[in-house]
Order: sequence, then structure tokens, then C-alpha cells
Amino acid sequence: MGKVYKAFDPKLKRFVALKFVKGDSDVVVKRFVQEAQSQGQLVHENICRIYEVGEYNQTPYIAMQYISGGNLAENSQLGDGPGHYALGWGYLAIQDYEHAKIHFYKS
Repeated sequence: MGKVYKAFDPKLKRFVALKFVKGDSDVVVKRFVQEAQSQGQLVHENICRIYEVGEYNQTPYIAMQYISGGNLAENSQLGDGPGHYALGWGYLAIQDYEHAKIHFYKS
């Protein structure tokens, strides 16, 4: 849904990942912003943090936690590669997070 770049935040002196929306239709932009809003509510060690949502030259972007290593597209081939495990861990993180939310609300 977007293109991701590694960038440096000079104010906080850290690298960030900037994800820019691919396409400019209202539907695509709306989904992009909803993605950021949903991910921004999640706090888990296996889910990258969202720092900011904004626009640059009228193009929406998401500034998020930079995680070193290859990109998910290169590593997400089915099989026993590192991307396979990353996708599996991401799924487990979401399940773990959902379980914690359910437990919290029942308490």
C-alpha cells in the first residue's frame, strides 16, 4: 500500500521509517490513514510503533519505528526464511495483544 524509506529525525537523533501512500485516490488514502490509526493503538514489542501521520508535498505519510534488517517484501517468501518467521511472529503478537485486551476488559 506504500513505499517505505529510511530517514533520520534530527530532533530526536534517531532513524525512522517513513511510509508514503502509493496512489492518490480517496479510498487508498483513507485506508492508509486507517492503517496508521489502527497500528498506532497497538503497543507490543513485536509491532513497530507509529510516531506521526502527516503530509509532505500533499502526499500522506506515516513515520514509524525503524527496525534494521531486510524489508518484509524481500523476506516474506513462504518457506523457512526469516520473513516467514517474521510474519508468524507478527501474527502471534496480534493474537497475544488481542488476548490481553479481552482479558483486561473482562476484569
